[in-house]
Amino acid sequence: MCSSISQNFPVPNQAGEGAYHVNNYNYNGLDPNNGQQFDVRVDDNQFHNQHLYGRFSYGHLYFGNALAYGANSIWDPNTYRNTTPEFDALLADDLTLGSKSVLQLRYSFARQHENQVDPGQGGHSLTEFGFPSSLASEVDYPTLPYIGFGNFTSALGSGDVNGWYFLFASESSDASATWRTVIGKNEISAGAEYQKMFLNEGFPTASAGSFSFDDTATSSTTFADDGYDFASFLIGMGQPPGYESGNFSKDIFTAESSPDYGFFAQDNYHLSPSV
Repeated sequence: MCSSISQNFPVPNQAGEGAYHVNNYNYNGLDPNNGQQFDVRVDDNQFHNQHLYGRFSYGHLYFGNALAYGANSIWDPNTYRNTTPEFDALLADDLTLGSKSVLQLRYSFARQHENQVDPGQGGHSLTEFGFPSSLASEVDYPTLPYIGFGNFTSALGSGDVNGWYFLFASESSDASATWRTVIGKNEISAGAEYQKMFLNEGFPTASAGSFSFDDTATSSTTFADDGYDFASFLIGMGQPPGYESGNFSKDIFTAESSPDYGFFAQDNYHLSPSV
């Protein structure tokens, strides 16, 4: 199992330093960073006492970091891609009811969906890498396992352990009505508003497992520090009992909603034309 996974490390392109040839891989890359947005505005005065208008905005962000392990590798734990489409819309109607009264109607809608993952890492089963199916069936969010090292070797596998994975979607709708009028010395207004918000989110942290290896298994004695973490990995021996830092997470993906409404009434009384 470990020997097979080890084939996913990038091939060294430097001679390295010391007995273990550390710092034997170097790369240059570009971080993608793109954004688009457009806005539409419509105004209509179809009748002398009515003003209709609408607004619509759409934006799309795409950014991430360079593919350090190569364009065809999915095993870099520090690679992510963030795709965030978002849009909002507003419809409004200002209706003049008479020489002293106005009714204002509003409706707005907004949605944002942020998906930050490494697209190539998702959808994999642990059985592909030699793990038992009983363990793979416990995974809530299928992705690569994370292989961490405590000494010289760079990590391999899923980016969720490093906090790169982030799934988020929010949506809100809002409707309101406001009436204003003047009666004698009274400037009266009243209104109501209703809003409904939705939020879905998830933060996978080690959904397919985090496995850590250091030099203890290949040292002359457990804590002699003269072994090699990669050699410990190849023989499948992790950290000593009581020192394990790897684990599995059972991640919660929440779906929340929040309704909200309110009313108001107001009277501005003018004691005189200037007060």
